[in-house]
Amino acid sequence: MSPRKFRKEFLDRLLKLHWRQWTALGVAGTETPERHWIIDLEALLVSTYTIGLKDRRLFNGMLEWVQKNGFWINNARLKRIGSYFQVKTPAKEEFLLSHQDFTLLLDTIRRKTQHRKIISEYSKIIRSFRPRGIVTKPRLISSHVLLQLSFRALCGIDARAEILLYLLTHECGNSNSIARETFHNQRNVYKILKRFSEVGIVTIYRKTRAKDYSLNRKKVLLRTLGINKLPKYLNWTRLFRTLDLLLKVIFRPECEDTYLLSSLFRDHADKMREIGHWLNVDVPDPELYLGEKYFLPVAQSFLRVLDRLINPD
Repeated sequence: MSPRKFRKEFLDRLLKLHWRQWTALGVAGTETPERHWIIDLEALLVSTYTIGLKDRRLFNGMLEWVQKNGFWINNARLKRIGSYFQVKTPAKEEFLLSHQDFTLLLDTIRRKTQHRKIISEYSKIIRSFRPRGIVTKPRLISSHVLLQLSFRALCGIDARAEILLYLLTHECGNSNSIARETFHNQRNVYKILKRFSEVGIVTIYRKTRAKDYSLNRKKVLLRTLGINKLPKYLNWTRLFRTLDLLLKVIFRPECEDTYLLSSLFRDHADKMREIGHWLNVDVPDPELYLGEKYFLPVAQSFLRVLDRLINPD
């Protein structure tokens, strides 16, 4: 496999993954709507914005969805996730998502369009955007992968939705672990867990020094939501950031060379192997391969990772 072929296949799969999730949220597209993984709206928004210049149609679909359904967005959480994406790429003084570009996204969600003087590819697309009538409202009842939005419909657009989602998909958690996983303020998470315990929604027990909380009557909650089989959970924020960072790196002009690509893969080996572990895909250890020989096995394994994300079956 050449670096050029790998870049094309990586991009095609990554865009397909995003299209599947937006189609499930109500954006008209040719891809099959996501039906395996629970969708994380803020993570998907930031990731789509980050890679959107690679697919103008995807970018415009996201903008139209925001215009029509933006009330579903948790802006405080969006800011935290956006800050998490503002990291420097390896060996370059550039950011995966710059603060200025992310500010344009926030302004778009707030419908502020007049005072920005930033000239970039993002601002050109946003200013020329025209809705095409390709977006509908998310259908929460018929799509269980929109469980996050279902909890927001019940609890409001705040941390309670992500806390319930975390406890539903995990055995237990404390305020620190839940805050780290959900990108919410730890103190606020602690207060909500305390209220949940007072009314019997969760049970407290001590597994470590910190108090652990487990959700009561999960099966009853699932039946109430009409869910027979719980969709699979992934930390999309961490996963998308790693995938988007790789995408930005491999499209550099100098990355036509397999040796340089191998070096860049080594820089991200730990995160790549973590994602592989989540999806039961073996990402090779860099110590087992010398020089450019690391490129091919990693490239093949990460295309398998994307295939597994698109269709776990």
